[in-house]
Amino acid sequence: MNKIIDWNEMWKRAHTIDLPSTDPWSSRAEHFEEHIKSRSRETEDIIARFHCKPTDTVLDIGAGTGRYTLPLSKQVASVTAIEPSVAMRTILEKKQTADHISNIVTLPLLWEDITIGKEIKPHDIVLASHSLTMYDLKDALLKINRAAKREVWLILFAGNKMESWTRDTLMKAGVDPNIKQRSFDYLIVYSMLHSLEIYADVTILTHAFSETYPDVETAVLDWRLLYNIPPENQVFAQEIIHRLHPTGDEYSLARTSRIAVIHWHVKRDFHCD
Repeated sequence: MNKIIDWNEMWKRAHTIDLPSTDPWSSRAEHFEEHIKSRSRETEDIIARFHCKPTDTVLDIGAGTGRYTLPLSKQVASVTAIEPSVAMRTILEKKQTADHISNIVTLPLLWEDITIGKEIKPHDIVLASHSLTMYDLKDALLKINRAAKREVWLILFAGNKMESWTRDTLMKAGVDPNIKQRSFDYLIVYSMLHSLEIYADVTILTHAFSETYPDVETAVLDWRLLYNIPPENQVFAQEIIHRLHPTGDEYSLARTSRIAVIHWHVKRDFHCD
């Protein structure tokens, strides 16, 4: 195939993620867990698309606090959860213990440091949800393809991850909204797969959900931590408060997510250079 665009190089040039010296989730894992709870309907919708079999083995790359690992473990033979963050794994393992689940194996490794046939064996289904942070996309995708016996599911944001109201809020507060944004999304991943002669299906899903908070102060703090906004920035605080709606003893904030679900069945007869 005549490759006019080097998608891997484009990914590398747009890549803004540096490997941190400490666990980047050490202060945000609990926030992430609460955020995921509010998106349970979206999670259930995606899992239903997998059509898992009781005999399946699943590999969850970047498992986080177990958003997919835990519910999938109740449907399949076993799940291998790859999660390098200590804070994320701690929450996952606590929930696993609480639910008396014994068919999950967690690996505290980066995907880049894993060798198929050594740390892991191929699994029936490979899943990577919002975890394609690898610098070398081509290498990561080829390894993902090799790790799957039957099929692969990738979940990424479609278009701008940040909702328009969040961008407006940050701009009003004098914060550059582009700081927290990557300049790439699912289209580069899809195009990279196409260049490797892996012809995947893509479905765009939009879900409305609400995040709830016990009080206004907690909501403001939650969003301050998310975007590293200092306490003295009262404009940001007022914008968040303005969007909160009282619901009984709590406050809710309406959200919308738009994601791309990329899926393909593994074939061993493709070629890549």
